[in-house]
Amino acid sequence: MDRQEQERIYRNRRSSKEELRGALGAALGLPALPGRDKGQPGIFNACKAAFFAEYEKETGVSYAFSAKDGVALSKIIAKLEAMGEQDVTAAFSVLVQKLPDWYKKNAFALPVIDKKFNEIIASIKRNGGQISSSYRQKLLNDLRS
Repeated sequence: MDRQEQERIYRNRRSSKEELRGALGAALGLPALPGRDKGQPGIFNACKAAFFAEYEKETGVSYAFSAKDGVALSKIIAKLEAMGEQDVTAAFSVLVQKLPDWYKKNAFALPVIDKKFNEIIASIKRNGGQISSSYRQKLLNDLRS
């Protein structure tokens, strides 16, 4: 990367973090860092796309994504990583697909999945995606408060 290209990246307010890091490395004479392929989405975007697809399949409408959804998705990804999942995107896809029917019909939102993460995982493991009526009543009471 020549000096003009480095300067162009520096002056462009819309330069990405990867571009800025590359320009800095080139200016310092350091080798380029390995990065992900430009065509490959990151874990966050891949999980977001998996959630959108499942949500639209179940509800027939698009999900209105907001900042609180982004925070919740980041927390869910961190929880899956803490569980030792090697392929977080695949684990998240399975989580969303096997989400108990009650959640899909009544509380299909990323903040709810984040808040009830442990209960959802336990329910999926215990009931194969089904949810008992007593637990359903407890969830309704929790969600109303």
